Amino acid sequence: MNLSIIKLFWGILLFFPFSPLWGQGQTMVRCGNNEILQTIQDQGSLHRFLQKREQNYRNYFESHSFNESARNACNLLTIPVVVHVIYNDANSNISNAQIQSQIDVLNQDYRRIKGTLGYGIGVDTEIQFCLASKAPNGSLSIGITRTQSNLTNHQILNDAVLKSIISWNDSFYLNIWVVKQIVNQFGDPILGYSSMPGLPGVSVSGVVVQGKSFGTVGTVVFPYDRGRTMTHEIGHFLGLYHTFEVDGQCEGGSLSSCLTEGDRVCDTPSEEGPVFGCPTGMVNSCPDIPCDHIDQLSNYMNFADDICMDHFTRGQADRMHFFLNSSLSGLVDGSNANASACSNAIPPVKLPEPEFTVSSEILCPGDAVTFLDITSGCNDSVFWEFEGGIPARDSTSNPTVVYLEKGLYKVKLTIVNKLGKGVRSYDHFIHVASDSLVDSLDEGFEGGIFEPENWLKKGSAGPSSWVRNTFTSSLGEASVVLPNFTTASCGTNEDLITPPIGLEFAKSAVLFFDYAYQQRSMNSASFDRLLILVSEDCGLSFKDTIFDRSGPTLATIPGIGPNQIFLPDSGSNQWKTRNISLDKYVGNKAVRLMFRGIGQKGQHLYLDNIIITTTVSATENIDNEGDIKVFPNPFHDSFQIEIHAKEASYFYIGLMDMHGRKLLDTKQNMTETGNHLIHFDQTLLNRLTPGLYLLEVQTKFGRFVRKIVKL
Repeated sequence: MNLSIIKLFWGILLFFPFSPLWGQGQTMVRCGNNEILQTIQDQGSLHRFLQKREQNYRNYFESHSFNESARNACNLLTIPVVVHVIYNDANSNISNAQIQSQIDVLNQDYRRIKGTLGYGIGVDTEIQFCLASKAPNGSLSIGITRTQSNLTNHQILNDAVLKSIISWNDSFYLNIWVVKQIVNQFGDPILGYSSMPGLPGVSVSGVVVQGKSFGTVGTVVFPYDRGRTMTHEIGHFLGLYHTFEVDGQCEGGSLSSCLTEGDRVCDTPSEEGPVFGCPTGMVNSCPDIPCDHIDQLSNYMNFADDICMDHFTRGQADRMHFFLNSSLSGLVDGSNANASACSNAIPPVKLPEPEFTVSSEILCPGDAVTFLDITSGCNDSVFWEFEGGIPARDSTSNPTVVYLEKGLYKVKLTIVNKLGKGVRSYDHFIHVASDSLVDSLDEGFEGGIFEPENWLKKGSAGPSSWVRNTFTSSLGEASVVLPNFTTASCGTNEDLITPPIGLEFAKSAVLFFDYAYQQRSMNSASFDRLLILVSEDCGLSFKDTIFDRSGPTLATIPGIGPNQIFLPDSGSNQWKTRNISLDKYVGNKAVRLMFRGIGQKGQHLYLDNIIITTTVSATENIDNEGDIKVFPNPFHDSFQIEIHAKEASYFYIGLMDMHGRKLLDTKQNMTETGNHLIHFDQTLLNRLTPGLYLLEVQTKFGRFVRKIVKL
């Protein structure tokens, strides 16, 4: 028997989550779902069923890609609802207006309608509800039945008895029974409870709720007077658990367990227990691995007061869609919509909230990119505006646009429906690099402007991503840092992308860079990571990875550092230099490198002195290593350069540090062919400290760079 399933439903017996007082001397149970599960006679059968159901869900989740483009169609799932009012006198009856107010709240919450309390931090689930206007026998209906019975005073153990009074076919209708009160076996009042998809031992599926917490007008009583009891219970009906399952334990808080423990949803952080009232501030009751997140206090599947609930997550929406496309599919089948007359219901229309993505935000002049409209819901028209693009305007969903000139360009999308229009625009969204490709790179971030010209930073805005700092450097006055220790983001790709480098005529190329990092934790899930990726199409795609290190393999200092921001000493051995051959990409016209940091709230990561050197190709009259010789190398006080000139030319000779700064610069005119010897003695080199340097020789035919070492 699956231990997590047992804990999920029997661990709750140790402690029931209660709200503050409900009337004099009474304790209100916010949700009775765990209690209704106890009424199922064959618990062994229940556990086996849940095991199989959850395995089917995991299989579905792992085999489907839930991409946003699939949500762009008008593919709303409409659930026909019948409300059965069970009453014994006028005081226990409720009005049609109260019932309609509840349907309105469900649509506001599940569709995330702007301007309502349902417009929270979550997503539009693309699920909506309507009162059925046809009964199972085909007769006209308003989706409401009324039955007078003393069972309006409902005991939760009598679930089957209550539902035997009246129900419609639960394969095609969501049945809701509204009663005067619900109590458990101890006499404690319960706001409501629901069946969950396909549970064995449940006579008729649906939701039972007391009138005091149903809708927003009439008999409702504060603080459960905003219709969120039904939003919560229908979440159960559609397959959701509480965000804090199991109460008193932190479960499902890692990527390896989020589908098998807790609420089985990966974008809801683990929670130790429910929240009541209207909490303020931030609560983090459980650790999450690899990225720790605060509790979702306002999630509909928590226990906050109605007015303080406001969202479902994308993962919760995906889970509900799984059940609506499997065990609950009869509810949303197109033929059922016709039979229940929900097909004629006017779907709730939202003011458009445009959103889009693009195949690549970085490119070179003449490149084409494709935009994708991912606005949810039904829209009447689409209108794009592309600053600097061809075409400059478009009215299709997924246009392809060409950019010819260097620059940073704005993109604007306008969506129109019958409620009005919504606009989304981003300045500097498209980055077109200069068409004047450089054949080398030396960037130490010494300039005051970040990012440097033709560089691009992608990822989180503000201080969560790469930033320039002047507190430490490998050489010079500045470097860049990914502030993993203090960032609010976790697990995101933070990219720093070089300008395009022209290697079309190079013979070989090498990347040098300095970095510094110290581990903060031994937990592998908290290892920060640095990758270097290569694009051979000027940044349209980055396919090759030439560097990938994390945790101890990334660290430039052994061991675990103190629990404070790591600040390496400038110019010290806490910095390491790496060199990586780029010969694989020689001959390519426009190569770009992406330095991708992925922080897990570990330690700050520093980069400095990013240099790409090239040797020229055979067509440039510096054919091989025999054309230029440097000796001795390594050297102590002096070295010589022997140059074989195949024709008369000038030679610029420079010596650079690893920051790319010129330390020596001389020009030699060679009027004759043959060998020429240039001597660099101690008087020229006395300022050099031991270390690695770059010797550059440049002629009208090309450029040659070689590493030399001073001892």
